[in-house]
Amino acid sequence: MASASPPLAPPLLLRFVTGGSGSLGTTAPIAIGFIVGANILAAGAFSGGSMNPARSFGPAVVNGDLSQNWIYWVGPLIGGGLAGFIYGDVFIGSYETLPTSEDYA
Repeated sequence: MASASPPLAPPLLLRFVTGGSGSLGTTAPIAIGFIVGANILAAGAFSGGSMNPARSFGPAVVNGDLSQNWIYWVGPLIGGGLAGFIYGDVFIGSYETLPTSEDYA
């Protein structure tokens, strides 16, 4: 049985580990490695520790069992959507509408 946590965790965690300014710190690769390792340890019993949908899809096709493969596609899509909404609401914040041309007349 696949767990929903591992596919949702990497998009959200990697966004906060790498920072928002676009420049990677010297500890970012180490932190990312620890996050990936923790995800493998946490999901190993459920999914074999696979966090790559393409890597999980191939063996499922060969075995003819796609019943548990949906989580590898739905999880990252939901996680990416949530990360987009969180980024838009938290980091960008609210904005005011631009003035129309009638305001200048």
